[in-house]
Amino acid sequence: MLSVCTLLLQLPATAQVYWDFKTAYGAYDRGDFELAADMYKRLAASGDIRAQNELGFLHSVGQGVPQDDGKAAEWYRLAANAGYPPAQSSLAHFYAIGRGVARDDMEAHKWFNLAGILHRNANARRVAAARRNEV
Repeated sequence: MLSVCTLLLQLPATAQVYWDFKTAYGAYDRGDFELAADMYKRLAASGDIRAQNELGFLHSVGQGVPQDDGKAAEWYRLAANAGYPPAQSSLAHFYAIGRGVARDDMEAHKWFNLAGILHRNANARRVAAARRNEV
């Protein structure tokens, strides 16, 4: 007999009712990282910026997918370019330390500013101010 998860995985990605962000987050919260990664991939492919950000995180820590800082940066960049502050902040950190991308203080500064100033993310704004003093 097929499990519910197996049946869900066989559904086309257009079965959005089963592949919403809350369901994917629930799978992650239960520790089913592979299922969560699959759900996030399907959502990210349809343009869900939160799912793109979560895929960046999963790749950065190697949960449900192989650990790959380059892929993490790619997923963060997709969501960051769409204006998602958590992804902008994560991408800024990657540039600041050269994780998955070449270290680039100007790119780090840019992304910290976008996350902090344009979107009023207080923590990123503080980090951006500190980075300004270093650059």
